[in-house]
Amino acid sequence: MWIKHKGITSQQEKLITQDYYSDGSNKIPRYYQLLAINKTIEAISKGQNRILLVMATGTGKTFTAFQIIWRLWKSKTKKRILFLADRNILIDQTMTNDFKPFGSAMTKIKKRQANKSYEIYLSLYQAVTGSEEDRIFNQKDFDKSLVLEKRTELVAKKVTEFLKQTNRFDKTIVFCDNIDHAERMRQALVNGNSDLVKENYKYIMRITGDNEEGKDELDNFIFPESKYPVIATTSDLMTTGVDAQTCKLIVLDKRIQNMTTFKQIIGRGTRIHEDYNKYYFTIIDFKKATELFADPDFDGDPVVVYEPGVNESPVPPDDIDDDRTKTTTVNEPGDYTESKNPFEDINFQDGTKKIKRYVVSNVNVTIASERVQYFDANGKLITESLKDYTKKTLYQEFTSLDDFLNKWNLAEIKQVIIEELANQGIFFEALAEEVGINIDPFDIICHVAWDKPPLTRKERAENVKKRNYFTKYGEKARKVLEALLEKYADSGITNIEETQILTINPFTKFGTIVEIINSFGGQDKYLKAVQELEQALYCA
Repeated sequence: MWIKHKGITSQQEKLITQDYYSDGSNKIPRYYQLLAINKTIEAISKGQNRILLVMATGTGKTFTAFQIIWRLWKSKTKKRILFLADRNILIDQTMTNDFKPFGSAMTKIKKRQANKSYEIYLSLYQAVTGSEEDRIFNQKDFDKSLVLEKRTELVAKKVTEFLKQTNRFDKTIVFCDNIDHAERMRQALVNGNSDLVKENYKYIMRITGDNEEGKDELDNFIFPESKYPVIATTSDLMTTGVDAQTCKLIVLDKRIQNMTTFKQIIGRGTRIHEDYNKYYFTIIDFKKATELFADPDFDGDPVVVYEPGVNESPVPPDDIDDDRTKTTTVNEPGDYTESKNPFEDINFQDGTKKIKRYVVSNVNVTIASERVQYFDANGKLITESLKDYTKKTLYQEFTSLDDFLNKWNLAEIKQVIIEELANQGIFFEALAEEVGINIDPFDIICHVAWDKPPLTRKERAENVKKRNYFTKYGEKARKVLEALLEKYADSGITNIEETQILTINPFTKFGTIVEIINSFGGQDKYLKAVQELEQALYCA
């Protein structure tokens, strides 16, 4: 009666009524896991194919995923199912533990080859991405190999909003990644400023090396008494040698990683011209180029930053009381259609570089975070960098480097300290991108807070090997510790603190967990050996 009342089909019924996996021990999912599993299964039964399930650390995400996959598999709702993770150890642990009941139906994808005789596949993200058709695109691809037309429109909209709230006739240079990008940006700005373009089409001009009309207007753009052009879109032509005395807005929609190029570009706005009330300039940055201000090679500390909320004006008020950061959720792209010619070949300005370009027309794009930054007459800008924020937080927790080292060394499980700091707002992953991907939390803390040169995990592991640390152990125990050291170099300290690591390769060739632990003389001595290994790692 209930099924009939709900209008559930026979296929939906088969999935919804499929039982959970049980190993006979009466272990059942916790209440919140049951809720997550049932809601997901219900959504899938209704034909929903894009589902985001968010669960906190330690709440059993893998077990929950297993139960969802089990019901999909046993009910034959899905023929093949892929489970992805970002580290090998997570794949290996999952196959050995939670996913073990799948048995011979399960396989691990290697070298991007999937054997279709299996039904449950486990893989690293890296193992199934590679070609342009299936890889993940990121900021470095924008406007080069990947064109998001709505992104260009959004950038043009934000620039137009700013000018409308300040002065629409302030000279503006928009730096783009290439000539094609500069032309698309010009058109998007024309569409957003059609009233002024109607008065004079030279209000917005593309000034690039291949555009004679634009190059002819370069002198007019530079000349303070010339009203037009007002907005110039460019790629490289205006980077140097352009004395734009009255330029008050520099827009960076160009990926810049070279300090010299960055200084040359922002130098287009640093001229002071008292007769035209030009005492400062503004940078609007869409591609994180201004992160170079935090580089030690730049010239000094920042002074003021204004970070508007979603519905607030991009123009800072006269008095800024505090620094504010507003982050909004980026819309999840839905199905999209490509432009008529999505696989265009594009030649860049040098006439030699040719790449395959993907043009996507209707993926929704929104601002994830927004910050407009201003410079004073000394060229100083204020923003609390991630490193400065981290340093302040660490100084509140530890009185000195010695205090930190003492607490770190006394901690039997380093993961406890790492998690406590993460809960206080230390973003280890983001810091690792700045300091070094293969740096572990210990070195990140010492480097950011106390300017200690960081060592990579591999360097720390090699230092332990050079000291012949393992000679005091028996052969089997020595091989286990050597393998733990390799795991540390590969994936960090937290993994080697878990005895569960002994259930995966290469440890399984040394015996069962019990046999391995007994080779150290028991569990207490094994744990002590791991702690001593950690002490050896961090004594450098």
